[in-house]
Amino acid sequence: MNFIGGWFYFALRRLEPRDSRKFFGGPLWAQEALCDWSDIDTELDELQREIEVVVELSRKVIYENAHTVIDQDEWYERNNSYLERHRKAPERVSELESLKRERQSKSLMIEGFVQNLEGQQEALEEFDDRLWIVAIETVTVQQDGKLYFVFKDGTKFTK
Repeated sequence: MNFIGGWFYFALRRLEPRDSRKFFGGPLWAQEALCDWSDIDTELDELQREIEVVVELSRKVIYENAHTVIDQDEWYERNNSYLERHRKAPERVSELESLKRERQSKSLMIEGFVQNLEGQQEALEEFDDRLWIVAIETVTVQQDGKLYFVFKDGTKFTK
């Protein structure tokens, strides 16, 4: 275990092992920061509306072409622009759905990690890099060589 890892381990041992929900800030900050997919859902809703609009516009331009005399170059240009919009939207939907599945998977992984941490009967026995990532906001090495830990929940520790 390296020097900073050793002090991180020492600082964590001073925390109550069953206090991880309080320590990680109620609803897990890591899940909120890394796994939120509400922005994806919003964009997916917008894309669905875009697809519906483009389908209706395309339907209207086809109807117009079938029932009135219009310049065919103009018609092709309008129709092709609708087709291009329609082509791009499902591609983006696919990208977003993949990203959403990835975030959901991360969320489940973090939740499982915290449940495992809560289930521990004793304090940690060795450095855990996953815990470091979800627990530490910053570590500052001061001029006198002391380490200043700031945990995600605001807890501060100097050693």
